[in-house]
Amino acid sequence: MSLSTTSASSSERPSASMKDMDSIRERRLRLQNIIRAMRPPTLTSNPSSLISRNPRRLWDKTRLSCFSSSSSTPDPQAPRHHRASNFRPSNQHLPDIMKREGSSQSTPEASRQPTPFSRRPYETRKSRQLMSEDDRSDEDADYTQETLEEIVRGIKSNSKRRRLDNTIRARKLLSIEANPPIKEFLKAGILRPLIPHVQQREDSTLQLEATWALTNLASGTAAHTAAVVDGGAVPVLIEALAGGDEKVAEQAAWALGNITGEELYRNQVVSAGVVTPLLAALHHGRASSATSTSTSSSSSSSSSWSSPVSLVRVVVWVLANIFRHKGLVMEQQERQACIAALKTLLTHTNSEVTVDALWAVSYIAAEDEEGQRELVAADILPDLVTHLGAKEHQKVIPALRATGNLVMGSDDQTDAVLAAGVLPHYNRLLVSPHHNLRREVSWALSNITAGTRSQIQQVIDGGLLPHLVEIIGQNYLDVQREAAWALSNLTTGGSPEQLGQLLLAGGVSALTSVLAVSEITTVGVALSSLQKILKTPDLREEAVRQVRVAQGVQRLEALQGFVDSDIKERATEILDMYFQGNTEGGDERT
Repeated sequence: MSLSTTSASSSERPSASMKDMDSIRERRLRLQNIIRAMRPPTLTSNPSSLISRNPRRLWDKTRLSCFSSSSSTPDPQAPRHHRASNFRPSNQHLPDIMKREGSSQSTPEASRQPTPFSRRPYETRKSRQLMSEDDRSDEDADYTQETLEEIVRGIKSNSKRRRLDNTIRARKLLSIEANPPIKEFLKAGILRPLIPHVQQREDSTLQLEATWALTNLASGTAAHTAAVVDGGAVPVLIEALAGGDEKVAEQAAWALGNITGEELYRNQVVSAGVVTPLLAALHHGRASSATSTSTSSSSSSSSSWSSPVSLVRVVVWVLANIFRHKGLVMEQQERQACIAALKTLLTHTNSEVTVDALWAVSYIAAEDEEGQRELVAADILPDLVTHLGAKEHQKVIPALRATGNLVMGSDDQTDAVLAAGVLPHYNRLLVSPHHNLRREVSWALSNITAGTRSQIQQVIDGGLLPHLVEIIGQNYLDVQREAAWALSNLTTGGSPEQLGQLLLAGGVSALTSVLAVSEITTVGVALSSLQKILKTPDLREEAVRQVRVAQGVQRLEALQGFVDSDIKERATEILDMYFQGNTEGGDERT
């Protein structure tokens, strides 16, 4: 999305007199409408309607940032060595959580990997908003390459007035909604004269306009971003972030966010030293870059941030972009300072700041076990649990993903998540009308039931088994898959008594119904679970009855013609061992 700044000099800005109030209200209404339009759509039961999004946003006159940030994708093949059963890192993304790739198949007993949700509120196209009415100009409406080259010559003019006028012309053209001439301006050589204007501090208006134009140049394709980086913009933007006034710092942060949106350049920006001035910008005018890390660690509420909300929004969005990809190279001290700042941002009064902070936390939790330990040590769990109970799905979704990522860690970390009180929220979300939430909760529970028997027992005592059994019968394959994994992991690591609780909850009937789905992985998971229950002598009689009532013999016989040889062998083994002599007509009916 495009943020706006005042491009005119201070002498041209409207006064704050009463006669301007109508104009201010009108502009505010336009901003609210734009922000509303940029919010993620409501969760939907139609998977085809989910839209993946891109991390980069164009700066434009219609300002106030929309939130953006979706999660570094956990390695689908990363095993959870300390757990005996099926831990599954998620590369699934909930609606409007990010651009991301598809899934790969996994087999039963393998490291667990749901198929993809979409991951974080980003747009596949760059978010380009129309310029406000007072910022439009017909001067360059019908521009040509010659026009752009003329503008570039003006940008490097010796005349101060001409430099500013042509920088504004370039910024306006780069802010148009449809097909801004980024490639054409780069071809005309705009970077060489533009970047020095970002470095100078004598004319703050020119510095702001140049930084704004640079932001929009970086909001294009990966090739456009590469040109900006190769042109030497990163250290210049970091310098502007650290030393510019609030508006310049905000604009520089926005440009750096667009660059970190490209995974290829994320580590380059971090190694160039962006973290310290980025955190210092949260206290612009009060905290120096040298003391930003200690200041952010000691902050305890949203009132601690002395910077304007718009600047805080951009900073937390950039932090989310930094953490969302795997393979981040960052000093431990810097990461801990970021976590301390994010903990405080989770209590910020601005909802968009909170949402981006939640997503940044979820990405850190997905990165590695060290990051997970640091999050737990920072006492961030109570805030995550609070947001699980929020009314806004935009908060619930990343809070859910963050806690789900944390239970991928050690047993101690999983115990900490459970002790923080996630299960009552999970229980409520399992019956949500939004199937995406049911799917994500089921995935999180599957990693809890992959843990210790004590952890499994907490899931049972929390009353979640009946809900897991119920949603397996719903017509959403992705939900069925996750719920089946949750029950399967219980059968792998649970005690005979806990398997009995699953049986009483109707788990065998539910797993039998899964045999009718067309996905090899899910069918294999169900067959494996049924075998484990049927092998338990005290449960066998009731388990056989439930399989028969659920038309299991029919389904097992049908699987003997399945294309996958392992599925055929498992189905035949169950039939021969527990249902010998039964025919298709031998199933009991209720």
